[in-house]
Amino acid sequence: MTSVLSYYHACKRSRSTLTDNEYFLTLPFILTSMQSLSMKEQPSSKLVVSLVEEYVSFMGLRPGFMDDSGTDEDKESLQEFVSKVIENLKHVDKKSLEIIREACQPPEDMIITTKEGKRKHLLEDFSAVICPVIRCMFVGFLNVESMLYIWDQYMMGVHNCQYKMECLSAYVAIVIKLLSHHLKDCQSSTAMQRVIQTQGPKLQTHQFQYQIKKYFVDKFKKLLKEKDEDVFPVLDPTQAWSHWNREVIPDRTTSVDRRRARDLRLADRQRVLEEEREQWEKIIAEEESKRKTGGYLPYLQLDSSKPASRSQHNNESPLNQLENERRDRIETERKLQAEINMLREELRAARREQRPLTTLSLETVVSRYIMPAPANTPQDGIVQYPIPIHSIVDDEAEEVKNILTEMIKKVHISTHKVAHGAGRARSNLDKETLRFINLHKEHLKKAEMKVFGHYLGSNEFDSLPSSQKEIKSAELMTVIQELIEEDHERQERR
Repeated sequence: MTSVLSYYHACKRSRSTLTDNEYFLTLPFILTSMQSLSMKEQPSSKLVVSLVEEYVSFMGLRPGFMDDSGTDEDKESLQEFVSKVIENLKHVDKKSLEIIREACQPPEDMIITTKEGKRKHLLEDFSAVICPVIRCMFVGFLNVESMLYIWDQYMMGVHNCQYKMECLSAYVAIVIKLLSHHLKDCQSSTAMQRVIQTQGPKLQTHQFQYQIKKYFVDKFKKLLKEKDEDVFPVLDPTQAWSHWNREVIPDRTTSVDRRRARDLRLADRQRVLEEEREQWEKIIAEEESKRKTGGYLPYLQLDSSKPASRSQHNNESPLNQLENERRDRIETERKLQAEINMLREELRAARREQRPLTTLSLETVVSRYIMPAPANTPQDGIVQYPIPIHSIVDDEAEEVKNILTEMIKKVHISTHKVAHGAGRARSNLDKETLRFINLHKEHLKKAEMKVFGHYLGSNEFDSLPSSQKEIKSAELMTVIQELIEEDHERQERR
């Protein structure tokens, strides 16, 4: 924290000390980095640099109504923000707005007759109430979880000026609404500020989520994305769970269809393998035919390439000529055999690289990897060579498989920890989830009693006609929604 503030103070190039709000605004960044901090060791330079960049960027992107510089532009921005909060209160809860007006009445010795004068006085008094809250971004006025939740919503559109105005004004209006039963006894702006500071930390995150879902979520979506489309469903535990996905669900495939598709893939794979086998056989047959005629090539090439030496061959004895021909034939066979071996190695390597990772039948695997029995040498002297094969054990494939398996395990552990929490957070999440599920079941039973007059049996709803199902389902959802809102109003009054 000292490093962050020291760097920020140096960037300001000001001799005056930092304000309290500038100290408060570092706390959310420190809290989100607590898992990387140690109480016994100094933080790493990489973490300090990251915190400095985040804090300086955040301070540079603050809107004018959060900055207490005292310039005319910031004052106009603050008046616009206060007007937006009053407008949101009209939309959310008009009773809370009346409480604010009563508490911000001018004193008896100040006589204001014009409507514009009363409005100006209301803006001045109300701005004195919400300025400390908004300039430190709710730090110190809400508990840590609620404060970080609001910061998360703000950071989603930190580069959108209109979104920042709408987001912060909405949450200030929700704070006033949730604390209206405490603010109704206040007679001045100072008393209202004291109530917000003492009672604000008691507000819970789910209360803000419910109010945002009810009044502002559509407006936020339009500001955050160009098209107003629900790409993902909103699974809010405070709402009735009518569906889990709004996209078109593909047709369900049966085991027969999957088996037929698998057989088609295997047939295509076997066809490709047979074509490859035929190509290899053709190549080897051509090599064998060349090898078969290669014994006479040296003598012919010798005659055609060296016509001047024909007389020398004729002068040699027949035994010497036969010995020379035999020697040339052996040398040619050796060269051809070396070329054939080299081609086999190249084809084996190419076949290993192009081998697709698909499921093969037992017959295909056996035919590919089992060495065929050696054939008897025919009388014409042509040797039948086996088809090139490659090893079953592939070290590179095994290594890739092990790496992918280890990575998938780590991703699974991380995803499970993010989705379900860990330690105390997980137990709290399980308790809250179980409570919401039981509450939903209770609401469903009450709705069945109200709509049908009795509790439904196991297959009673499924036996209804389709038209009746749609009507009754809509009635059930309406009753459940009313019960949920009654529970929230009851909880807010507590």
